[in-house]
Amino acid sequence: MRLLMSAEDNLNRIMDLQKTLDAKQQKYLNQYLNNAPRWVLEAVKLVHKDKNTIFIEENGPADYVYILVDGVVRAIDYR
Repeated sequence: MRLLMSAEDNLNRIMDLQKTLDAKQQKYLNQYLNNAPRWVLEAVKLVHKDKNTIFIEENGPADYVYILVDGVVRAIDYR
């Protein structure tokens, strides 16, 4: 069982995603990934977050980098 997908597997998944995007979204995603080193491409995970999902919390660990491809992010200050 492989824990990390290969860069080629991830590239195939990214290319499949790009086929579903309009030209503006494709350009946006390409800006981030065109010159990405191999280790970044191997670490990429495509995820879908349901509406109103909290995925970043103040003072929480910053373990991931998110690239929003479609949708809107809303920030709420609970202070």
